[in-house]
Amino acid sequence: MVKVQYQGVKKCIKLLNDFTFQHFLSEVKSKFGLARTAVLQVFDDTDTSVEYDIFQELIEASPNLCLTIRCLEEISAGLPGSCLNNAFPENMIITITGSSTPSTCTDTLSVSSTDHEERDPAISFLVHTADEVDVMQKMKETFKHRQELVHNSGRSADILNIFPRFLDAKGLVNQDFALLFNAETSNKLLERWETAFKHKVINEAKSLTSTAEILCLLSAAEGQGSENDWDSDMSSILLLVHLLPPSPGRKKTKISPTEAVDRLVHFHKSCTSIETHLSEREGCQLYLLGLGRFKGRIEKFYVVVDTLKPKL
Repeated sequence: MVKVQYQGVKKCIKLLNDFTFQHFLSEVKSKFGLARTAVLQVFDDTDTSVEYDIFQELIEASPNLCLTIRCLEEISAGLPGSCLNNAFPENMIITITGSSTPSTCTDTLSVSSTDHEERDPAISFLVHTADEVDVMQKMKETFKHRQELVHNSGRSADILNIFPRFLDAKGLVNQDFALLFNAETSNKLLERWETAFKHKVINEAKSLTSTAEILCLLSAAEGQGSENDWDSDMSSILLLVHLLPPSPGRKKTKISPTEAVDRLVHFHKSCTSIETHLSEREGCQLYLLGLGRFKGRIEKFYVVVDTLKPKL
């Protein structure tokens, strides 16, 4: 049993033994009559945001804790109760427009009940299904909604909360990429990588000033590296980072290619805790996390976003 309060109203949420963070959020929405697509934030008694990866541990350690629920839609749209079910009459399209001046900085939020009726069941279904085929299909059906979120600066940070299956289902990032650019365009880089791009990158990199790092990457790119070096493809991509010209403009802080490489991809041994790595990693810029027993034989890649790990 977990104590929860929303807008000053306190209730108890009953959870099963094998509960997850998503199950908890679903129960909260049901208990308080919130919309299934509402994006919720959870806070402890110190007003610290509670993320999915520590939720279960926190509940077990503090069973008498009363969690506070806040709805992102209410905060971003400025509408008290906008997360509630049936907040708007049926078939009603609401446009909220705010502007700092009469001619600039206009933000528009459009809510169509028809669109919601089509995607609400799919989003709710995604939270509970374990079938990979169904997950892929429902994610395809909700692609248009994700694109709307991506291009909405006030909602783009909510995508992983609304679509948490990015965190545990493989192939969803690739599917969205293919839907965005079509299959032919999205496969073009992979098709031409070995025959055209890779060799050009290696040849261009040979003209760089020789350093221990460059020589190591060149050796690995040409297939002469060890298990402790990146494989040929990753080494070639990292050489490309060294080939890129510095960005124009006068920046207070500029990073070297070596620092850029470290911010782009990181190796983590599969026999050690990923959570420890994430807790020690600073910054919020997304990066690739390669997981494997050896650097040269990566078993899987993650894209790390604010310490969350969508699978590739």
